[in-house]
Amino acid sequence: MLNLSVAVHSSLAFWKSFQNWWTNKTKQQLALSDSMILYGVFDKTEHKYSLNYVLLIAKFSICCSSLLDEKLSFDSFLILLKEKKKYKKKLHLKTSLLLLSKNPFNILFNVHR
Repeated sequence: MLNLSVAVHSSLAFWKSFQNWWTNKTKQQLALSDSMILYGVFDKTEHKYSLNYVLLIAKFSICCSSLLDEKLSFDSFLILLKEKKKYKKKLHLKTSLLLLSKNPFNILFNVHR
């Protein structure tokens, strides 16, 4: 049984655009299989973690388009990916600042007068 995010005609065009975009970004040839789309990439490819992350965002974008009854758009995926990147940076910065303030070793590195 094929998953709808893989088999529907508009999804096929989406995944073709995804492959082209990935190859342009990473210079890594990508031939997405149904299995890779559904389950992710498990081989020792150079950008495995990044690819799996953007595959998840792509599938989420397809799901959102379907739930909102919107036309599937690769551009919508790119916008969502940009938003996720901004959010991730903010979260990382806040987490880093929080860890710095809660670090029990800070007292050793702070200069007190």
